[in-house]
Amino acid sequence: MGRRGRAVEAVLLVASAALGVAGAPGAVAAPADGGRQATAWLPQPTGPYPIGTTSLHLTDAGREDP
Repeated sequence: MGRRGRAVEAVLLVASAALGVAGAPGAVAAPADGGRQATAWLPQPTGPYPIGTTSLHLTDAGREDP
């Protein structure tokens, strides 16, 4: 893997770790004193490639469900 590949892998690892902590149940709770709630964010992507997510529900009707 080249230098660029390792850099991309490192960025994805950091982003995944940040999202894992921010997305954990109870990770961001309202303060007991009624103050402002903390929020998590990630910077906008700056690379040349579009990124996003797609959810798919795949079904293989040709196979029996175990």
